[in-house]
Amino acid sequence: MIVPSFRSFLVLLALLLNGVACHHAELELPLGVAGNSGASASAGEANFGGAAGEVGSADAGGDAGAGDAGAGDAGVAPYHMPPRVLSVTPADAATGVLKDTNVVIQFSAPMNQALTVKAVHAMLGSDVQVTWGRDGTQLTLDPKQDLSYATGSTAVAVEPLQYSVSIASSAADLAGNPLDSAFAISFHTACELTVNMTQDDSLGGWVTDSGDPTDMSKFVRPWIGDDLSDYPMRGFVSFDLKRLPDTLEAITQATLTVTQHDVQGEPFSLGALELDHVSFAALGLEAYKAEAVPSYGPLFAELTTEPVSVDVTATVRADFAAGPADTIRSQFRFAFESGSNMDGTSDTLILYPISLRVSYLVP
Repeated sequence: MIVPSFRSFLVLLALLLNGVACHHAELELPLGVAGNSGASASAGEANFGGAAGEVGSADAGGDAGAGDAGAGDAGVAPYHMPPRVLSVTPADAATGVLKDTNVVIQFSAPMNQALTVKAVHAMLGSDVQVTWGRDGTQLTLDPKQDLSYATGSTAVAVEPLQYSVSIASSAADLAGNPLDSAFAISFHTACELTVNMTQDDSLGGWVTDSGDPTDMSKFVRPWIGDDLSDYPMRGFVSFDLKRLPDTLEAITQATLTVTQHDVQGEPFSLGALELDHVSFAALGLEAYKAEAVPSYGPLFAELTTEPVSVDVTATVRADFAAGPADTIRSQFRFAFESGSNMDGTSDTLILYPISLRVSYLVP
C-alpha cells in the first residue's frame, strides 16, 4: 500500500517547487477544504479569517482574499459609529432670535426617539412640543408659548433674554450607540424697544381746497371741516422716522392714536372723519389731493372724548423701507366724507393730541 505515500510525496514536491514553505500543522485540514471566511466576510462578518470588513486577516486557513471589504464597511462600520449633532438652528451664541423660532437639531443617524427626548433639557420658557422628521434624524423643539423679548425704550438699558438647549450623551441611535459627546447651545432673543415718534410741525396742519396751507408751526393742532366761506379743510400730520435705527431687525407694531380736542359748529354734518396714509413734500394742493395709500376709512363718526387707535404697522414699515434715512416720514391726512355743507358757518373738528408709537426689534 504505497500509493498514499507516493501521493503525499507528489504534493510536497509541488509545494516546494512553488516556493511555499509548509509546516506540519498547516496540513491538518484535509486537502481541498477552504477557510470559512469568504461568504461571511462579504456580509460584514468574518469567521476563521479576520474582523468584519477587514482585508487579509484570515487565520486558521481563512482565505484572506475572500472577504469583501467594501460590503463590510457599508453594512456594519456606520452602525458602530456614535451619532453626532450635525447642525442646529438657532446657532450657538446667536443673537436677535425671533420669538416664534423653533429649535431644530439634525443628527447624523436615525435616533432612538425615547432615549433622545429623555436626554434633552430645554430651557425655552414653556413646555415644548417634540416632533421628529427625516427618518428620525431631525428633532424639532417647538415651545408651546412663544419665546419672549426683553423690552424697553433704549437699547442701552435692556439686557437680551437667554435661552438654552442641552442633550446628554445618553441619547442614542437605533443601534444603541450613545451620542459621541454631550451637546449644548444657548442663544439670545431680540430686544423690543418702543418709542414715540416726533412730529414734523412744518409738514402738519391743514389745507383748504384752494391749496392755502396753515402749518402747525403757527397752530399746533390740525383743523378739519369747512370754514366760514364754506371752503373744505383737510388736516395733516407728519412723523419723523429718523429716530428708528438702521440696525433694527423688524418693526413689530406701529399705532396711531388720535383724540378729539375741540369742535366748532357741527362738523359731523359733513359725514364721518376718515383717515388716509399719504405722501407729500410740502403742505399745499399736492397734499390736499394726494392719493390715499392706503385709506383706513372712518376714524370718527360722532363726537367723543375717547381716543381712537389705529394699527398702521404695514404703513410705517413701508415708509421706513423706502428711505432715504434722512427724510423718512409717515404722513397721514384727516378729511370728512363731504367737503362742505354750504351753510355759511364754520364746522370744524380740532384733533389733539395725535401720537405715533412704534415698537421694533434690535439684536
